[in-house]
Amino acid sequence: MLINSSLGFMEVSGRQNLDMSMANFVRVPLRLVTQVAWRKLFGGKSKA
Repeated sequence: MLINSSLGFMEVSGRQNLDMSMANFVRVPLRLVTQVAWRKLFGGKSKA
């Protein structure tokens, strides 16, 4: 499944075997990861 956001495309995929073992994958753009990490480390937008 592809999700289009203002920051780019995010892809969610996965598979499940008959023994109920599952593997899920989420691919996000590096820009999104960088922006979230920057806000977490140095403070985000002020909450008003």
